[in-house]
Amino acid sequence: MEIYEVNAHVRSQTGKGAARKLRAQGYIPAICYRRGIESISLSVDTSGIQKVIKKAAGRNILIRLSIQDKDHREEKTVMFKELQKDHLSDILHVDFLEIQMDKKIVVEVPVRLVGEGIEVARAGGSVQQVRREIQLECLPTKIPDYIDVDISSLTIGGSIQVEDITVDPEIRVLTDPKEPIITIIMAEKEVEEKPPEEEVPAEEESEPETPRGRHTREP
Repeated sequence: MEIYEVNAHVRSQTGKGAARKLRAQGYIPAICYRRGIESISLSVDTSGIQKVIKKAAGRNILIRLSIQDKDHREEKTVMFKELQKDHLSDILHVDFLEIQMDKKIVVEVPVRLVGEGIEVARAGGSVQQVRREIQLECLPTKIPDYIDVDISSLTIGGSIQVEDITVDPEIRVLTDPKEPIITIIMAEKEVEEKPPEEEVPAEEESEPETPRGRHTREP
């Protein structure tokens, strides 16, 4: 699994005013959480974080954070704990979580469907994805970007459960093995409702009209 490099600086000023000033200068306020140790307030380059998010696959990204504190620099391996964004998807704040490369961690890994459900389509079936994430425990270097689930052999009424997926022997699946990931059901057919036909009133019989100004007399 690739590890991305990001530079950061220790910051002493906190609060909304200081955060706005940082963003105006092209930096994002951040914090690095450490287990059992006090967290560190940081600032990171906006473009650097955006490049990592754009290049990296999946959501569990490993980052080597190079932290500058006055004349001292140290490196920490971290992951994104949370990204706070505004309505335009601009990053407002980053929460990092420090990890140890030799210690297992618990992560949520997204499920990705692969293969074409040809038989499902022919039979008029519909693929229902019940779970979109699987919880795993493993070393940071063993975290997969996705859990691939092949749907090419499924037919109507078929399903794939958590216990059916295959992962690296060094990875432990924590999600309930009996939970379904994919189920195949018969697609509902849309029935077009036709508007009710308007009843056309029957034409009433009427006596032939006698032209005005003319008089008729019997012979």
